[in-house]
Amino acid sequence: MADHNHNPQNLREELHWLAATILERKNAWEEKRAFACPPVPQLEQSHSRYAGFIRQFQLSSDERLVLALALAPHLRPWLLDGLVLPLNEARLTEQRETGQKLPTVETALFLICGDDIARRLEVQAVFDTQHHFYQKTVLDIRERDVGSSFFSGILSLNRSYFDLFTINRVRPPRFSNEFPAHRLESKLEWEQLVLNDSTQRRLRDIRAYLRHESHLRQEWNLGRHMKKGFRILFHGPSGTGKTVAATLIGRDLNREVYRVDLSTVVSKYIGETSKNLNNLFNTAEDKEWVLFFDEGDALFGQRQDTANSESNTAHYANQDTAFLLQRIENFNGIVIVASNFRKNIDQAFTRRFQAVVRFNIPDPTNAVRIWEENLPAQVQLETGINLPQLVRMHQMSAAEIIKAIQMISLVAIQKDQPLITRKELENCIKDTIFA
Repeated sequence: MADHNHNPQNLREELHWLAATILERKNAWEEKRAFACPPVPQLEQSHSRYAGFIRQFQLSSDERLVLALALAPHLRPWLLDGLVLPLNEARLTEQRETGQKLPTVETALFLICGDDIARRLEVQAVFDTQHHFYQKTVLDIRERDVGSSFFSGILSLNRSYFDLFTINRVRPPRFSNEFPAHRLESKLEWEQLVLNDSTQRRLRDIRAYLRHESHLRQEWNLGRHMKKGFRILFHGPSGTGKTVAATLIGRDLNREVYRVDLSTVVSKYIGETSKNLNNLFNTAEDKEWVLFFDEGDALFGQRQDTANSESNTAHYANQDTAFLLQRIENFNGIVIVASNFRKNIDQAFTRRFQAVVRFNIPDPTNAVRIWEENLPAQVQLETGINLPQLVRMHQMSAAEIIKAIQMISLVAIQKDQPLITRKELENCIKDTIFA
């Protein structure tokens, strides 16, 4: 069991080792002699999260130095002053506002390899896309300037791993351009989500598959025929329960669900969309999140014809779509895409879904049920109001019915007697539908 009290002790040992390594590299470089790496701290018996991570991935001393270097600006920023050399051979960069020294990928390579080209080629694998530092989103490599070398990118530790190594828990990520997603939560249960029979049936099938997936893959020997991950398309009018259903699927599996804000993802800067998404996908794989792409038409829609386009916009839009297709197809987890209209989703993308579910406006029976189960008991409807007749006259989504009920309740609570007339009821419904 991890003991967070061991985290500070282990980090102190690791950073002390980093400081000794920096001093040895600087002296060896200036004295033009062979480099001798100081002894690596022994953390085998420690129960900290940091030591557990090292053991889990069997990190080499090179990998641990890279990790320690990424930690240094947060815990011991002055250590990097030891790598200041006349020609900046360590390729440190400075934060504009504070002047704080920041390590780059080149800094890590210099610290470990010096001018040994063979070692440099060997250590570069630590920054490869096949390495667990990339696949688990442990490290962030931030470009300093557009078009600059990857190796000049600033080396930093992902916030979730910094939290894990220091305070023994991961804080929920904050919405930003780099993390364009919000966590979804709902107070509803499956029994309270009123859906038509065909939709309920398809959702039951999906839930059963996700519940028994590992048995089907392994014990029933179907894994060779099944793609990794699971992709679902929800399509239908707004307010019919797509978002709530996605949230409840995550709850079934005890996984967090994050709604991707496509308006933020589709950046105005060419090439930024793919970059913004990649970090999100890597983090979601590591944390086993469910990704929910709402209003998928914005990015998963029909690809543009570049033959007749005079600008590069269509070309780069298609590149972003192609990247997304590939990333979702290779995603190990669950992706749910929601669209108001299935026809708006590119057929090349539709073929990649294992399940497609249509969400409809509730039929009359379900519409009456939504009214009856959600209208507060305090609200009295005028004699003669017929709910079955009302729902046949006004086709409304479940969300619209709930909104109308809220408006009706607001009218009622302001009266001495909370009686709602037919005219008031009709006005609330019209205001909801045409809002």
